[in-house]
Amino acid sequence: MVIKAGQLVQVEISTTCGNITSISASDTIKSLVASFNKTLIFDSNSILKKLQSNLDSLTSTPLLQPHQKLTVINQFIGPTLIYPLQTCRLDSIPKNFLNKADNMIRSAVKQILQLASDTPNSMFYSSYKHKGLSVLKTKWNAFLQQININKTLQSINKPHINHTRDFENITTKCLEELKLDPSMRDVKVRKLRQHLRDKEFAEWCSYPHKGKGVKLFSEVPSANKWVRNKQNLSSSEWRDMLKMVAMVPPLRSIPGRSTNTSHCRHCGVYESLPHVLGSCPQGELLRIKRHNIVRTLLANSLRSKGLEVYEEVHCLADGDSNRRIDIIAINRQKASADIVDPTIRFEVSLNQPNEVDLEKKKIYEPSIPYFLEKYNLKKISVTGLFFGSRGTISKFFVTWRNKYKIEKSVQEEIIFTVIKYSVAILRNHLYGLNSC
Repeated sequence: MVIKAGQLVQVEISTTCGNITSISASDTIKSLVASFNKTLIFDSNSILKKLQSNLDSLTSTPLLQPHQKLTVINQFIGPTLIYPLQTCRLDSIPKNFLNKADNMIRSAVKQILQLASDTPNSMFYSSYKHKGLSVLKTKWNAFLQQININKTLQSINKPHINHTRDFENITTKCLEELKLDPSMRDVKVRKLRQHLRDKEFAEWCSYPHKGKGVKLFSEVPSANKWVRNKQNLSSSEWRDMLKMVAMVPPLRSIPGRSTNTSHCRHCGVYESLPHVLGSCPQGELLRIKRHNIVRTLLANSLRSKGLEVYEEVHCLADGDSNRRIDIIAINRQKASADIVDPTIRFEVSLNQPNEVDLEKKKIYEPSIPYFLEKYNLKKISVTGLFFGSRGTISKFFVTWRNKYKIEKSVQEEIIFTVIKYSVAILRNHLYGLNSC
């Protein structure tokens, strides 16, 4: 390539191996994945064709598990779009390219995870820490990469570079396209991307049906590690739980799942996911097992801290009414105890953990005089512990766990117990399968 007076010219160059003709203004060469002649060329058709080829190869291969395929999309296939988006001019990108690329990626993810076509788009782009899939959004990267390039070139502070780009205008335009406030122009790109993911999560939360209880997913981000690597879940368990997180399992009340009725196939009431996981008679035995395992995990963890612990204790309350508490943990040194009642419910609202605690206090505080006398104690408190049926842990529980210095591993075991049994309850409801 020979440039004279700022223009690409074609000349003959003599070498020891003979003459070489330089490229002309009409010639096109390729470096890495970028094509250019006198200007950079954004070959959208070629890029989309390659993207689709990569996605097709990935979805069809039997050599990788679903969670591994998702990782490949997020860490390898998606990022292949970054370089061409970095090197091109914004005005050279066709308007429909970004949407096409994102549609292709979402379609592949849906196929891999067996997610329904009406899975909320915002779930794809929400962060792993909020039970989202952290998929790379092409539209974001088109503008974020331009902002990043601007920041890098500006930091060099060379006059010949400064004259090649209108840094302020490009950054302003990018922020506008991303619907970000101009005041964020100095924010690091990594934080801008996280801000965009948080906006997607807020949108997911706003959906009247598919966003039900989603705000609770953000309470304890560490509880959502299973979304990224599935951990000790099978691939099918992982996929089924993601369907429940997205509110797209094949239940009759969910639009598009049944043309005949929304009534439960087992008991006749409205066949919603909260109903299946929480109250349908078909899943009662599995729900009891799920609760009892969680109760025993909590009881054993309290015993390991030197407390005197009893489970399933019968007692009397006002008017000699019968009660049965899940756990009473006694500290003989302090002559005190904590009545602990865990419950697993479908996530509904951010205040649900506090509401459960108040509900359990109202139920079991009348039995405190009985236990004060029975165990010769001075003080007894009541704690209701909420666990979400889609594997959600609350800050309320973390505070209680820290109070007793209970290991985080117990929390993780509870999460996987709930997930495995919730999946089993769903499968039993749909197919009559009891896998637990």
